[in-house]
Amino acid sequence: MQTTIDNRVLPVQQAKYNLVDDNDNEDEEAKKLLDRPWFHQLIRICFLHQLQGVSLADLSHLDDNLEISHVEEIPMSNYIPQQQIIIREESDQTGWSYKDGALEPYYVQFGNPWSLGMLNELAVIILAKKLGLGAWMNYIEKYGVPPVFVTSDRMDKKRMDELFEMMTDFRNNFFAVLQGNETVEYGKEAGGNTTNAFLPLEERCDNQISKRLLGQTGTTENGAWEGTAEVHERVEKSRHEYDKMLFQFYFNYIIIPKLVKISPVYKPLERLKLKWDDTESLSITEYIEAINKLAYTFEFDHEEVAKKTGLPIIGQKKNPGGEQQGGTLPNQPQTDPKKKDRTGR
Repeated sequence: MQTTIDNRVLPVQQAKYNLVDDNDNEDEEAKKLLDRPWFHQLIRICFLHQLQGVSLADLSHLDDNLEISHVEEIPMSNYIPQQQIIIREESDQTGWSYKDGALEPYYVQFGNPWSLGMLNELAVIILAKKLGLGAWMNYIEKYGVPPVFVTSDRMDKKRMDELFEMMTDFRNNFFAVLQGNETVEYGKEAGGNTTNAFLPLEERCDNQISKRLLGQTGTTENGAWEGTAEVHERVEKSRHEYDKMLFQFYFNYIIIPKLVKISPVYKPLERLKLKWDDTESLSITEYIEAINKLAYTFEFDHEEVAKKTGLPIIGQKKNPGGEQQGGTLPNQPQTDPKKKDRTGR
């Protein structure tokens, strides 16, 4: 469950973004204000409302520089989202409003207060997996360890009590002192594959959780079907795009105005909007191949190429690409054009 949630949240937390003005000009200095852990915490809290129906983020923690040090999620037992008030005790019916007044800038409510979220749908599956694991452990405890039998010719009660105490200790110490024709034998564990009754249930629960949160199971299971995995990856990506769009709305129209009220440090954000950078970046191999194909027509900034590839470029060859294009190789024997072969040609 937690891993599947991370698969949904981490791509949004790691997605590239820019802060732009109305003319789509980027502001790198203002972006540095968001390059903090609290910004990633806020993205996670924003997603959690899709699971539990509503989430309330606390932005009131400021450091000595008047910057937000961290963001916390208020426990659901300490606020009533339908009334938008914070309460001290779970049983309280009155509290402090975070909708307006002095507390308004410091709290952000995500989601519909009457929604139950996806966990309401997954609760049966999660409980079934939990109970199934408990039953599996109980089964192993009872039937997974083979029994031990003692065969003895003695029939007196005193010897029987000694053997009983010996077998009780035998479970922990694995040795016994016997007499005469007494023997110790191991039985067999319960017949059949003991995982058949429990492992399919666990796998089915995992698949249902993945389908509900990610829309598929291909990115959470190991498999050799590349084509199907690509389709599943596209399905998962559509949910990431939805999460990004949702957070972008909250941040631009709700969170930025609150940040400006909280601290003058965030005043530059007043004229800016968050915009996700959806441009796809090439891998180093793809980047070098693209340069190799376009180098015959276009010129590249060698400093930018060195920065992207990590390859130190100290200069340019006088005859670039000569070896690859059939140029003179080192120590290659030279042929005299005036010298004729044996046929006289």
